[in-house]
Amino acid sequence: MNKEFKILEDGNIEVIDEKGQITKRYCSNSIQNELLSENKSELIENKLNDAQKKLKENKKVVDLSKWMLIFQPIIIGIASIIGFIQGAILNTGNILIGGLYNALYLGLFTSFIAIIPTVYWAIIKKIFKKKIKNNETMITSINIIKKNFEKENKNIKENEYTRKGHYPNATFNLEKDTKQINDNLDRQINMVYESNKGYSPKLTMKRK
Repeated sequence: MNKEFKILEDGNIEVIDEKGQITKRYCSNSIQNELLSENKSELIENKLNDAQKKLKENKKVVDLSKWMLIFQPIIIGIASIIGFIQGAILNTGNILIGGLYNALYLGLFTSFIAIIPTVYWAIIKKIFKKKIKNNETMITSINIIKKNFEKENKNIKENEYTRKGHYPNATFNLEKDTKQINDNLDRQINMVYESNKGYSPKLTMKRK
């Protein structure tokens, strides 16, 4: 992120980023606008990456909840089988009745215990499926903002910033303008997000 720039005596500039790294660049008539446009592009990419990261994380939670819900009846079934075998072995009379009785007992006991995790993972699945829908809407919204910005960026006019009246060694801070850009971006994204609510576009995640 470009933090500030300084006009040098040779007419070029030194650009300082948020990490303190200095880059020497040619000073065009619209250099300030160019640097702020670069900041805006980076802000958009950061917001898009954050939204995609949240979507990926929430999908993992939903996948986990699906598997946990599948495991509950499997666990009950395994417990019933173990109960049947144990009952058949321990019962010296009717093996079948002893096995079935023990299988039913352990099956019901395990089912009772499985109620809590089943309800828990069912709720988690529902909550995070809603979050995924919101994540997808947010990604769509940011992509709309990104596309509009790219069009706008191609039409940037020269002479929005001139060096007239500015002298060598003058330093110009970009943080205030960058913060304003970020605030405006958040407002724009929220407006587009709210207008896109109710839609559930199918998005494909790029594999990194």
